[in-house]
Amino acid sequence: MRVLYLQNYATDAGSQHSLLLLLDCLGDRVQPFVSCGGEGWFTGELRRRGVPFCVSPYPRWSKFAQLGRSLGRARELAATAGVWRAELIHSNEHWMCPHAVLAGRRAGVPAVCHVRDEKLSARRVVEYLFPWAARALPVSRAVGRPLLRCRLTRARTEVVYNGCRLEGFGDDSKRGAVRAGLGYDDSHVVITEVGTVDARKNQAGLIEAMARVRAEAPHARLLLVGSSEAGFLESLRAQAGRLGVSDVVTFAGRRSDVPDVLAATDIFCLPSLREGFARVIVEAMAAGRPVVASDASGNPEAVVDERTGLLYPVGEADALASALLTLVRSPELREEFGRAGRALAAERFSAEAVADRVYSIYGSVLAERRRA
Repeated sequence: MRVLYLQNYATDAGSQHSLLLLLDCLGDRVQPFVSCGGEGWFTGELRRRGVPFCVSPYPRWSKFAQLGRSLGRARELAATAGVWRAELIHSNEHWMCPHAVLAGRRAGVPAVCHVRDEKLSARRVVEYLFPWAARALPVSRAVGRPLLRCRLTRARTEVVYNGCRLEGFGDDSKRGAVRAGLGYDDSHVVITEVGTVDARKNQAGLIEAMARVRAEAPHARLLLVGSSEAGFLESLRAQAGRLGVSDVVTFAGRRSDVPDVLAATDIFCLPSLREGFARVIVEAMAAGRPVVASDASGNPEAVVDERTGLLYPVGEADALASALLTLVRSPELREEFGRAGRALAAERFSAEAVADRVYSIYGSVLAERRRA
């Protein structure tokens, strides 16, 4: 099956990791060609895998002034689909759905469109041409709510959760070495957050909660892993200083050894204010770690409250501190939640099962096309 994939940014971020994981797990069932909006980490990974791609910017569909350029880009994509002999076009972000739909109609192939965050409003379901897509694939029910409520898209919307390759997680052999390298010993309970360090991920709320955690559990430590713009990172450092927790908060920056970082972790925390569906939660569960997460958007679909972790009301730092302290004080509960999370990750969120589901959807779309 020949598929043209559309990806805008080439940064090292969640949607790009998800597409690479999908391509890895689809294997030779699909012959992919990727049209990317720029050069960067993502195109380097495509090149390393031997996946063919081209680079050309995508104008913002939502900006009326760029409508002409968007239509021109759709014509270019239709030509690319023709040269590649694509049977299907798959956009990896919701706002690229118009490019996929218009190019597909021009090339005579169906469009499948992923939706990865909750920015898709009811108004934009039609604006972004989803009624003309063969399938919409939101990564959670929360993200897909506008599509599931719209009679024009409901029947063609299928929730496909982000997956995780389980074999990369759950190996604790490097736990001691990684902890020592970060300055932790066996007496410390390490709370870890992994993700882009920005306002949406709400590391500021986690640092605020850490002030209370530290007062009641001096052996607790906070590890923040992820890249950030310098100005925002400095504001978090200043906040930690004001709250008197600088000595228990580590800013580790971006790390490529996330499985090892999770092995060194005792509690994983995701305090996001908005979250489509965080694959890193699945990775933490695959590593056998309990999760504390806000109840934002798709998080409750990943974390089973009081079974694989604890959920708390989004934005409430005191509730976050209480949830963290519950687990800091109970190694038995951490162990229980960790085991249940590992089982749930294997049952519901394996990357191979996700790829099988997407491939099945491709087959259904093409079968419908042949019958039409």
